[in-house]
Amino acid sequence: SGGVPLHWSLPREETHLKVLFFGCACMVAWYVYGKEKRNRQQKAWDNQLVLDYPDIVSQLSLLSGAGMTIPAAWGKLALEYRDRRGEGRMFLRPGYEEMLKTWYEMQDGTGELKAYENFGRRCDNPQYRKFASLLI
Repeated sequence: SGGVPLHWSLPREETHLKVLFFGCACMVAWYVYGKEKRNRQQKAWDNQLVLDYPDIVSQLSLLSGAGMTIPAAWGKLALEYRDRRGEGRMFLRPGYEEMLKTWYEMQDGTGELKAYENFGRRCDNPQYRKFASLLI
């Protein structure tokens, strides 16, 4: 019969805009997650740094009281930590990691006073800054 041909199609959706929006939302979520993760890691590092402080000070005091110079005692503690950590007998200890960095600085030619100053600055903690000032 003489009818008009029918054409049917789904309504056109703007899929590319939805994908773009979803991609942007995922990027923002990934950024926020990464930032939060770094903040948690930094807080854990800072907390462990505070826990390491009494042990470091007491061991340095003991060794210097036994006649060792501060740089020699510093090196002894830092290198013992490095060896124990390398053997798997000790977990990561931020205070000792910073001591080891300071020891390496001194071995690479940085002056002792400057290395202790850098130590206090890197630790970014009032106790450690005061300790570094006493060493200087």
